Amino acid sequence: MTRRIALAALLLIGACVHHPPSIAGGPGAPTQPNEYWTPSPSVAARLQQTTPATPVALPAAGAKLAVSDVVDLALRNNPTTRLSWAQARAAADLFGASRGAFFPTVTVDVNATHAQPLAPSGVLSRRSQYGPSIGLSYLVLDFGARAGNVDFARQTAIAADLAHNVVVQNTILGVEQALFGYQATRAQRDAERSAVEEATASLNSAEERHRVGLATIADVLQARTFRSQAQLALESLEGAVHVAQGSLAVSMGIPANATFEPPVLIDSLCPDSVRFTSQSVDNLIAVATRQRPDLEAVRAEAAAAAAQVRVAKSGLFPTVSLTASRA
Repeated sequence: MTRRIALAALLLIGACVHHPPSIAGGPGAPTQPNEYWTPSPSVAARLQQTTPATPVALPAAGAKLAVSDVVDLALRNNPTTRLSWAQARAAADLFGASRGAFFPTVTVDVNATHAQPLAPSGVLSRRSQYGPSIGLSYLVLDFGARAGNVDFARQTAIAADLAHNVVVQNTILGVEQALFGYQATRAQRDAERSAVEEATASLNSAEERHRVGLATIADVLQARTFRSQAQLALESLEGAVHVAQGSLAVSMGIPANATFEPPVLIDSLCPDSVRFTSQSVDNLIAVATRQRPDLEAVRAEAAAAAAQVRVAKSGLFPTVSLTASRA
């Protein structure tokens, strides 16, 4: 008896020990918060064999893109826009399904039984019965629960749609920031090229003046140093241009080594920004309140929460339903 109690206690203690389940024979999670997770060999091989999904759209090699092309590629290739779009569609489908509560429910059942009872005479008799039935039920009154559920689904769908708008805006903002960063870096590179040309001209002039005795060797060495510094800065900016173009490609959802020609200049640069700077702060706040979808999404979420409150209050009241059946 004592052994059984000890064994039961040991099993209970073992059940209380937290141990994450294994994944393909390997640990399901790191054993400590300061350790890396090492997958099992089968999982590691499967991860190495998995190829990344190809983007939806790729620019032609060496294609010259306009600003609209850059934004369009970013919106189509960015996985966050596809995710938010799918979530918005799912919320809209749930709203459509919630409206089915206003319609009656029809149920059809078919029961079949087969029995072989033993008669008093000892003879088996077979008996088969089939009983199809149809039922109809309709919720007449529930004191606002049904309407509250539909309103909750509606406001949730609106919030999901507005959240998708936020994702679209953030995607556009990110690709535009990457584009402006690339343009700024390339402009610095072009300016540094001019500086190298000027330093080269200054060096040639110093060497010529030194040849005719109008300058010392120190002047030549100083001009040569200035040109070397300008060339070093130019090489650094050349690398920065490639990095900025790779960042722009990543923001567009295409490989960082994709070959394309980003737009150089943007015509009619931000005319709305110039118009907004002439307005007061109150007007700008009013515009932001009207046009920012994240604020509208919060309002929709608040309305959905209010609908849930109405549904909860309706639980204090009875419901009235009509039911009919025929067998």
